[in-house]
Amino acid sequence: MKRTLILILLTATAALGSDACQYPTLQELAAGDIPAAPADPSLTAAVTTVGDAVELQAMTGNGKYRLTADIDLTAVVWTPIATTLSGFVLDGDGYTISNLTIDEAASHNQGLFAHLDPGTQVYDLTFQDCSVTGNSDVGILSGGMPGTGSFILSNVDTNDCTVVGQSYVGGLIGYIEDVTAGGIYDCEITNCTMTCADTGGGLTGEILMNGASTANFNVVRSDVVGGSVTVTAGYTNGGFIGEAEGDYSDFYVYFHTCTSSAALAVGGASTDGHGGFAGISDYAKWVSCSATGAVTTTDARGFIGGFVGFETGYGPGYTNCYATGAVNVTETTGPWSPYLVGGFIGKYDNIGECPVLRCYATGNVTVTCSLAGDWYGVGGFIGGLLSVGTDGGDTIQRCWSTGDVYVSDEDNPSAARKGGRGGFIGLIDTLGAGNPVTLATIQNCYAWGSLLTADNSDDASKGGFIGSLNQAVGQAQTVVLTNCYCAQTNAVTGSGLTNQITAGTYMGGFAGWNDSYTLTTTTCYYDETTSGTTTSATATNHTTDWMMRRTNYSGAGWDISATVNTTTIWYLPDCTTGYPQMIPLQQDYFVHVQ
Repeated sequence: MKRTLILILLTATAALGSDACQYPTLQELAAGDIPAAPADPSLTAAVTTVGDAVELQAMTGNGKYRLTADIDLTAVVWTPIATTLSGFVLDGDGYTISNLTIDEAASHNQGLFAHLDPGTQVYDLTFQDCSVTGNSDVGILSGGMPGTGSFILSNVDTNDCTVVGQSYVGGLIGYIEDVTAGGIYDCEITNCTMTCADTGGGLTGEILMNGASTANFNVVRSDVVGGSVTVTAGYTNGGFIGEAEGDYSDFYVYFHTCTSSAALAVGGASTDGHGGFAGISDYAKWVSCSATGAVTTTDARGFIGGFVGFETGYGPGYTNCYATGAVNVTETTGPWSPYLVGGFIGKYDNIGECPVLRCYATGNVTVTCSLAGDWYGVGGFIGGLLSVGTDGGDTIQRCWSTGDVYVSDEDNPSAARKGGRGGFIGLIDTLGAGNPVTLATIQNCYAWGSLLTADNSDDASKGGFIGSLNQAVGQAQTVVLTNCYCAQTNAVTGSGLTNQITAGTYMGGFAGWNDSYTLTTTTCYYDETTSGTTTSATATNHTTDWMMRRTNYSGAGWDISATVNTTTIWYLPDCTTGYPQMIPLQQDYFVHVQ
């Protein structure tokens, strides 16, 4: 019977509601504002054929091997292969290795390979239903890639696999260390579970570049899809990677168009950085990457973020990245400080080298514990922005957060230095003398999160955009904010919320508490209707109706347009109160006609 496929294009319409007024939002970046992806690598051809488990186990040295069939390792007692010479090549040729099983909890360097030496290339290979257990340096493909040189992995996938180890644990590679060039391209980790104590990630536990690097190490179009990373007690863990560290000179780890949707669960006495994508970013570049998995910690103290737990402040920064997973922090053993938790970044050390451009976070940030002490920050986008160097403040531009920020119990006994909770940034803090005069420049950003506290603590510092600004004694620093706003809403058209910032002595509609900073705030606003206050350490309060009128912003000098485009910064259509606004939605319908 003949079937003909007919494509029918229909243009439907959808109403934004009976009142088309809305808050300003940010336009997309122009294509030229987004750095290009690195070029694909050149791959070396392989000549020696491998067709069964015996031939697979016999691979060694700097041989160049090519699979000729799927290989099932069920019931095979596998000894991890140790390559000893540079130039090893494995071409999977699209075939699959399945049911690799290693159970050596006391042994290091566990995987199909114990380790892979510099010059290695592995490509076009899939692992299915594999399980590897070791001590440290554990991964499905290899326990590690140590040594000075270049490595290339391209189109290597793992599906429905399990990896268990103590440290340096990854769904593909346990760790990559002292690398000077190369990269990971088009690799995917799907529905895999990783369990470790520290330095673990869905793809790898660590990428560490050597000081003698000759090029960036690229991670391109690679994904961790579903699955989980579970940390029992330790530090530096992420849904995609535990730690990414460049060489601190001219070259960095470059992530482009990568995603992680793995759930990260951290427990025990874990410290340092934990994030939905990466635990620690140290001289890395992030472009068009995302983290969508939930981040959940229990008694894991330190720096926790929806995308990155701890950004050291070194490196080219972030462009067009986002985090959408909820961040849930629970503390059962009592108050502890410091604690920095953010929807995008937990702790952001501000040294003037790591800009953030058009990134956002949408997940709720929830802390269930007693935050007592004078040094904590919980924010919808950044938990704590800290000045630790003298190079000048970083720039955060065209970023936003929409998640609510909730803390169950707050207490700040120190009147001199208060922790903070903010819709965008929880805490801005100067640590010691010799810091830059301009600590941070924040331009064209907004926050929509509510800030509610169960105990209605009067002495906690909280604000719709910034919770608290703490300055060390003897410092004279400036925070520059331009064209920013905050409101408490669940939708762009407003959601009728009121009194969404818990009342208290140190609360504010835009900024809660300022300890002697010079706040250079230009045309920044907050919604007095939704926040329930006309008090703030800075910015101007207005009603919801005022906040939804484009002429109010354009008259103040904002780069704002009524049309969607990539040439202006802000978007806010005409407000046609009382009438629905219809927007075109193109939908493709496929109809089979017999």
